[in-house]
Amino acid sequence: MTETTPLAAPIVRVRPAPRKHTIVVQLHDRPGALYRAVGLIRRRDWNVASLVVGASERPGTSRMVLVVEAVDVHQVLQQLTRLVDVVSVAEIGRGDALVRETALAVVEEDGNVAEVERVASETGARITDRAHSRLLLEITSSPSKVDAFVEAVRKFDLKQLARTGPIVIRESDPDSITDDHHAGAQPQSAGSHSLNSSALTPQESAR
Repeated sequence: MTETTPLAAPIVRVRPAPRKHTIVVQLHDRPGALYRAVGLIRRRDWNVASLVVGASERPGTSRMVLVVEAVDVHQVLQQLTRLVDVVSVAEIGRGDALVRETALAVVEEDGNVAEVERVASETGARITDRAHSRLLLEITSSPSKVDAFVEAVRKFDLKQLARTGPIVIRESDPDSITDDHHAGAQPQSAGSHSLNSSALTPQESAR
């Protein structure tokens, strides 16, 4: 009887699953600056879970807060830093920043005013307007508390719901976001990565 050699099991390489990362980008207020930053992300097929842009503490600059799903977050930081209008880029780790979101909800009264008021009180929301038998509720809090608020108001006759993405203020390492006149790598707080355009070597900048 001829013996047969068992076939070796094929090697299956499993790619790591993308994780959500919160990235803060400070960029100059110049025509096309935001378009170029968002276009870079779009071209690389990074899934953007949230994008918020607004004024920063420095005249002439804006702060963009991105929540992206990516495997290699360092690649995301490097690619954004190379854009000419970007002043600095930082990944925000857990416990490293104050994160807030805002949500607005319009619900029908339907004789449930007392219950709506109770839900508002329990979730930290406020009833800010009443008109035409409808109530407007507003909350500004941590993402997890806004999640709880959104879930709670869905049990009512919900007419409208609007929610922002997160906005971020770093609680530690306040000087990590610096302008491009400062040389050298910036200090990093635990669980975060921070880069600015001047911290790259000439070889990295030329890529």
